[in-house]
Amino acid sequence: MIMDYMQHPGLRIFDILSTGLPSAVIGFIYLLWAAPRLLPLRRPAALMLADPGGYTVEVLVPPGSPLSGSCIEDAELRHLPRLYLVVINRAGHVRAAVGPREVLMEQEMGSFASSSAGGAARPPRYEV
Repeated sequence: MIMDYMQHPGLRIFDILSTGLPSAVIGFIYLLWAAPRLLPLRRPAALMLADPGGYTVEVLVPPGSPLSGSCIEDAELRHLPRLYLVVINRAGHVRAAVGPREVLMEQEMGSFASSSAGGAARPPRYEV
């Protein structure tokens, strides 16, 4: 109806090729140029685990331990230098981002992660 009024034959299938093909080529070249500058450098996970300044430590609360029944803050596990409590594994249930009032139980496994900001190559020794 509008095409009859405007007396335009309409677009055929390859009519936009003269504009679309150069636009696609320019866009692809731009992506090849801009992607390394705009996207962060990604390292494989194996290289990240090989960082000598960072490590993880797992601690088991043995039966009869003085830590059993005390909260994380009272057991002074909250502010260890270069170590951060990441998760607690309680009877097969993983609890992430535990708060300072979380009570430790016997046979729990606590996982600590270090920051490489301290630059320590080996984990410090703590008495439990």
